[in-house]
Amino acid sequence: DDGDNVFENNEKVISKGPIGALGVGGSTTIALADSSTNIWTGQGGSIPGGVTQYIGKAWCFGTIGTTTIVQDGGDLGRSPAGNNNGDGLSGTPEDGGITCNGEALGNESQTDSLTADVTFTAMQARNVKNFLCVPPVVRPEGKIVVTKIVVNNDGGNNVVSDFNLLVDDGLVSIPVVSGVTSTVPAGTYSVAETGVSGYEATFGGDCDVDGNVTVVNGQTKYCIITNDDLRANITLIKNVINNNGGTAVGTSFKMRVDGTLVPTGGSKLVTSNANHTISEDAFSGYSFVSITGAGCPATLPGIVVFNEGQAITCTITNDDNAPI
Repeated sequence: DDGDNVFENNEKVISKGPIGALGVGGSTTIALADSSTNIWTGQGGSIPGGVTQYIGKAWCFGTIGTTTIVQDGGDLGRSPAGNNNGDGLSGTPEDGGITCNGEALGNESQTDSLTADVTFTAMQARNVKNFLCVPPVVRPEGKIVVTKIVVNNDGGNNVVSDFNLLVDDGLVSIPVVSGVTSTVPAGTYSVAETGVSGYEATFGGDCDVDGNVTVVNGQTKYCIITNDDLRANITLIKNVINNNGGTAVGTSFKMRVDGTLVPTGGSKLVTSNANHTISEDAFSGYSFVSITGAGCPATLPGIVVFNEGQAITCTITNDDNAPI
């Protein structure tokens, strides 16, 4: 304020309620001038000695509003006659640019009271040059080290760098690098990964079985994710067409994966990233019609190559031959 207790159009609000947001017994600190803030100059620095500065305050039990008044250069007690700043000397409005609306309050508010204490604190800038009225908030921090181990004992060929590691507190996901210490705000995190499928992950170290870990201030937690490649899986189904008097059924045929018998509806686990052959033994009186299914070969015998953990289902159809 410039000393006339009027909210004018070249003055700004430095803080605004509602005070009720603090709660009973709550408090807040507003910096007027310190080493980083000065509401009058806009740059950090103290108030020079021997200089008078003003701030204005307005209280409202209800809804507060502002309508700035045009600055006329007058000061309280020294305003020229006829000024329109509502400083009590002459003219209107008399609210000084502040309105208060209590229409939304019930009658019970007439018996209520609200008190607040306002305290000013001053420090001598000459001897406390870097003083801050509101010290910066330092959030507690800890450290997490996530180590990735990849086991390729069933044909897998991925490596640690193929996995994207992260820790997630439910709001923010923080990327981390295997074996590298990451500084994180204190809290509870879930260790997770993206990038590669076909591996089964298990957690160890300071993480629980679901990959959760709690980090407190100044603490370092170590989590291990072990990824073991999953075997691929082939399921074979036999479809028999008997439109020429044939009597064979699915179990009559001998289907094979890499030479091993697989009954109709049965499956075989195989290694990934390697050739595997699907075939069937000849059956008298029947001819091969087709093999269908996503990822299946086009004919028999046919070769397939799997990714880690991939599963396919192939249906092999045979039709009985017409009589000659």
